[in-house]
This record gives sequence, structure tokens and C-alpha cells, in this order.
Amino acid sequence: GQYAPPAPSTKPQLSAAVSTQPFDGSTSYHDSYAPFIIQPRPKQEKEKFKPPEGEFLSETTFKHDYKTHDGTKPAQSLKPVGKAQSSAEPFEGVTINRESYKVWDMPTKFQRPQAVYVPPTDKFSAQTTMQADFRPCQAAPTKSIRPPERAKDPNASFEGTTTQKGDYKEWKGAEKAKSLKEERIYQPPAEKFEGISTCTAHYKGQYAPPAPSTKPQLSAAVSTQPFDGS
Repeated sequence: GQYAPPAPSTKPQLSAAVSTQPFDGSTSYHDSYAPFIIQPRPKQEKEKFKPPEGEFLSETTFKHDYKTHDGTKPAQSLKPVGKAQSSAEPFEGVTINRESYKVWDMPTKFQRPQAVYVPPTDKFSAQTTMQADFRPCQAAPTKSIRPPERAKDPNASFEGTTTQKGDYKEWKGAEKAKSLKEERIYQPPAEKFEGISTCTAHYKGQYAPPAPSTKPQLSAAVSTQPFDGS
């Protein structure tokens, strides 16, 4: 068991990629989306109200299209008059319900005659199926193969030995095997603790003004052409 130092780490260091060129203040978003100047919307003058020159007719569209015709009678209704139709003949006392649905004689329901109990003529044996089929046989029972139990002597001395003690005996003069693991002792560092974390050492606070917004202003798009009324 020899101590081997750990292999050096091949993981790249977590450091920020810093450019050597000075920052010119331009980004991809700033170059692609350039602001456009929106011209103000021209104001349209309101037309003044001009009253109509002709005379007011006071006539609706219905009166103009559907004119009345004098001397004509309104159309007569073709709906029959709602009156009861009476017959001159005397009432016979027969209706459609009585003539169509007559009373039919229903036959009586068939009833099966009830069976009469007949008691058995033989004498009651008072035996079950088990007693009648499986009758006892006069035979000696089988002997047990288990060895007979022997009485223990209460005055016998206790040996104090077990299977564990008889098979696994303690060997005198044998030393305990030493561990192959190297015991490391903590050694405090000789340098003084700086108290600075990795984030504080790499990312130092430097003020930078915010980039100007290239978002277009929320104003209405105004056309330079005059309004043609369409």
C-alpha cells in the first residue's frame, strides 16, 4: 500500500473570457434594428355643415315604396270558420273508441294442481352417508418411527461448550492484522486566509452606463399622401 498523489484535474478554469480590444458600444441588436424617424400625422380640417337646399318631404322609405291603392278591398281569409259541425240525425250512442276497442273475454289462468305429500313406507335408518359408505375396520394403528424420549439426569454437570466454541478456537500469540489505509494528519495552511471568494476575485464591480434602447416609439404611423375618402 503505497500513497499515490491524485492526478491533476483537466477541467478548464471557470474564468471570464476578456477581450483585449476596447469596447466600441455597438451590439448586434443595435446594428440590426436602427431607429426610424416617424413623421407627424397631418391634421385634416373638418368640413362645415351645409343645410340642404330642397324642401323636407317627411316621407319614409316604406311609404315611398308601398303606396296605398284607393277603391280596392282587402284579401279575404281562406281559414275555415271555427264552428262545431252539428248533424240532423239522432245520436246512436256509438263512438269510435267503443267501436274499435271492444271488451274481449279473457280465459282463466292455468293452475297446476298441488302435489300431495306421501310419507315413506321404509323404516328410518338414522345413518348418514359418511357412516353408510365408510365403515370402521378392526385393525391395529401404525407404530411411530420417532425414537423414544429419554429422561434427562438433573444431577449431571454442565459442560459449558457450544458448537461455536468447539469449531472456532482462540489462537494465542497471533497479532491483529494492520490496516493498509494510510492515516492522514491534518496540517493547517501556512499562508494567511484572504477571505475573498472566487466570484469576488473574478467579477469586480465596475459601473457601465446602460445601452440606449433601439425600440421604436409607440406612435401612430402617418401617411404623407392626402386622404382620398376611400
